[in-house]
Amino acid sequence: MLFFKKTRGFSIIEILIVAAIIGLVGSLVITNFGTLLDAFSAKDPSVPFLEAVQEARMQAISRGESVYLRMREGACQIMNPQEEVLMSLPMPHVEAIFYGYLPQKGLSSKIAQQDSVALAVLPFGADGGSPSVQVVLSTKEDTRSFRLDSFSSCILEK
Repeated sequence: MLFFKKTRGFSIIEILIVAAIIGLVGSLVITNFGTLLDAFSAKDPSVPFLEAVQEARMQAISRGESVYLRMREGACQIMNPQEEVLMSLPMPHVEAIFYGYLPQKGLSSKIAQQDSVALAVLPFGADGGSPSVQVVLSTKEDTRSFRLDSFSSCILEK
């Protein structure tokens, strides 16, 4: 004779309690998701900008022609001399201003605002070189200013 053991499942109360706990935890996660997203996206805007500078430099060398980097519509755009966009790298909520230094001053440590000129684009020659520039990146939270070296894209001074 076979005896079947009566198996017992979960009661409706237990299932409702688990569903309520999952719903509560889910609502907390969804409520705080916007805050978490803002915290993760609040990184230093100079990092993606420097990546765009390196990409523009590589594009100029590989193409054997000048390319230009400009900020437009929430992105760093890399353009050829005919102003065709070769690549667009997203940089939402970041505005950039480039200041080129006048040749007689170079990269001395005491450069005043009047010793530079605002540039609409950042040019890169076929050799990968670019003018020494002061870059001002602005976000909602803060403004960062730094100088870029002509050939290495290293930040010389913040």
